[in-house]
Amino acid sequence: MKIIRKFVSFLPTLLTALVLAIIVWVSSVTASDPNQTITYKTPIKLEILGLNPDLVITYQEVQSVKVTLRAPRSVHARLANDPGLINATINLSGLEAGDHILIPEVLVDLKPVQVVEVSPASVEISLEKVSSRTMSISLVQTGTLPVGFQIRSARLSQSEVKLVGPESLVNTVVDVVATIDVSELTSSISRTLDLKPINEAGVVVEGVVLNPNRVDVSIEVEQLIGYRNVFV
Repeated sequence: MKIIRKFVSFLPTLLTALVLAIIVWVSSVTASDPNQTITYKTPIKLEILGLNPDLVITYQEVQSVKVTLRAPRSVHARLANDPGLINATINLSGLEAGDHILIPEVLVDLKPVQVVEVSPASVEISLEKVSSRTMSISLVQTGTLPVGFQIRSARLSQSEVKLVGPESLVNTVVDVVATIDVSELTSSISRTLDLKPINEAGVVVEGVVLNPNRVDVSIEVEQLIGYRNVFV
């Protein structure tokens, strides 16, 4: 019992010594590797997580964020050499179509690190339903054949194309065209043409994916009776 009492009587002293030792150790470590608060100039690209495959992002306020971190000098040195250790994400899990304001999450694959600030602190994102439809392909011929020639036939390798994209954009498409200039044609040709989705104003609708996005065209050109080629 005397031994236990003696140990108990020394316990406050032992605890005090332990606390002092920890303080000295922490002070020593901090002095040799002090904490620093640094704002990283290189933006961190935002990674999108949890996007519903039936939705598409039609607006994203920013594509990257800047971060301010508090960490020991040695940690900052490693982050400067390998910025890929800093990750910024936005989680879209469970979100429906519409406008949303989300808070980016910054994770650092090193410890100890404290995220002091993320700029911007929130990001506005608009989601829209993915729509698809099938449309006929129109062959548009520009220019005029040389005198004495005419087009006998023009055939496309396929007559329809599938459009996929945000519902609001897909609905504005009134035609899908393949355009070819026939101004210099004096013989039959086969070419591959790009397809373009066009709205009522005749402007190409950006953000709509076409499948396929190209088509083969075969044009037969013949010379009219009573005309022949001569060299001048």
